[in-house]
Amino acid sequence: EIYTIYCGEAMLIGAISQVCTDDPAAVWFVTGHGEATDTDCARLTLQLQALGFDVHNGTLAVIRPEAGDVVMLLDPRSDLTETEVDALKGFVSSGVHLTIACGADTPLAAMPQFNTLCSLYGLRYTPGWAVEHTDESAFYVDRPELLSPVLADSNVMAELPGRLILPRACAIAAPEIRPGVTASRLLVTSSRTTLKADASADAYAVSSGDVSGQMTLAMMAENGDSHILLLASADMLRDESSLTGASVIDASENLAFITACLEHMTDRSLSPTLDAGVKQLPAQLISFDSAHHQQIVSILMLTLLPGLLLIIMAAVLIRRRRM
Repeated sequence: EIYTIYCGEAMLIGAISQVCTDDPAAVWFVTGHGEATDTDCARLTLQLQALGFDVHNGTLAVIRPEAGDVVMLLDPRSDLTETEVDALKGFVSSGVHLTIACGADTPLAAMPQFNTLCSLYGLRYTPGWAVEHTDESAFYVDRPELLSPVLADSNVMAELPGRLILPRACAIAAPEIRPGVTASRLLVTSSRTTLKADASADAYAVSSGDVSGQMTLAMMAENGDSHILLLASADMLRDESSLTGASVIDASENLAFITACLEHMTDRSLSPTLDAGVKQLPAQLISFDSAHHQQIVSILMLTLLPGLLLIIMAAVLIRRRRM
């Protein structure tokens, strides 16, 4: 199924949602470290606007989020400063929610201040590249770098009817104990996932240092009135990944999952969702052992099925005329 939603309709519904909300919230995309911005995540931005959020972007020195707002720190390419860490810590202390997304290609080893920010709330990324081969798991999308996780047992989110797709993901370590902070897993892989220590290696090759097991891909921490959402894939939010070429936010339940997270974080109903952009399942539900067989099936689908439909329609018309 394909749904096309036009920007004007999204803007109109968003404006109505803001008017009908007593306490409208805003979403702030952090810039200044090579992060993904509202332009890189245009479909997500359109969805946020359709849900009634004001969307802004800017550096941590200039943005002014208020309690109930959401700050997005998506795939930073360079480290934060101590002042910026203090600013984000102050935002969370004042009731601002924080969403952090990294991935296999985020230079976590060169970002000590960023890691310090996560550790304040007992959160930590495990660097590497999580892959899951199609012959080892029921949760596949036909490419090992595109994970299709499942909801964790402790997930507070509602069941999603479709599949999530997380490309070029790393992993999230088990949370550490921090006073006043509680954390729960949201998304996990199967127990047969491999976390490759070298994110530039071959996805199909086994190397020393690789570990296998169930990986956590999304975690939600609560600190007072604030929530910190940690995602192990930044590309799941982009319109298109420059590394994998994947366009997944509108080809799965990724958008619905983020909406559910925002609904939980901001404690408001965001059910009037548009599923902005074009939504369709990826064309990897049927696999073929050769291109020749795929061509044969395609020809049959384009000729045989329409012919059968015409015959059935003709038979129905003839029968009606006789009656």
